[in-house]
Amino acid sequence: TLMAASWLACRLPEGPLVRAAELAGDLWYRLAPERAAQARRNLRRVCGSLDAAGRGSPAIRAAASDPRALERLVRSAFRHNARYYLEVARTPSVTRESLDARLDIDTPDLVAEAVVPGRAALFVGLHFGSVELPVLFLAFRVGTTVTPMQTVEDPGLQAWFERTRGVNGVKLVGLREARRTLQDALHNGIPVG
Repeated sequence: TLMAASWLACRLPEGPLVRAAELAGDLWYRLAPERAAQARRNLRRVCGSLDAAGRGSPAIRAAASDPRALERLVRSAFRHNARYYLEVARTPSVTRESLDARLDIDTPDLVAEAVVPGRAALFVGLHFGSVELPVLFLAFRVGTTVTPMQTVEDPGLQAWFERTRGVNGVKLVGLREARRTLQDALHNGIPVG
């Protein structure tokens, strides 16, 4: 089912799929009240901390004291998560050209200096969204990239992640073997993410 959904997602236009994912996120929000309550508690804590420190966007700061603003963030988190799954499903269709069209690089000279095929490098990214695009960015420029990933309990799903990410040069390693494998990759001039 997942492979069929991914195949279809790779062939349909992105705009309508994003709208469908956002609708799915809204539905998920309504159907998962316990998860929404957990997201609400987490976001309340984060927004309160940021507001107390005088940081965060106006929407974040408003959510620290306005329950309606907080609820907008909770709903947004569910939509964001649904879009993440869509990006994962569309990973096999990403090309270097399509990726370059989507990304804005703030420091292209610095990136060009750091991202050199055959040079060992450690790239760190924040998992605020899909990790597919930054990892593919790296793999398209240097070839094989070794990246740790938590092993998914479903063997078929794990194999799908390995296969779809591997198409573009991303080699996934489990967390148990990550330390040794990442060290070996760096010693051999292979970048790691």
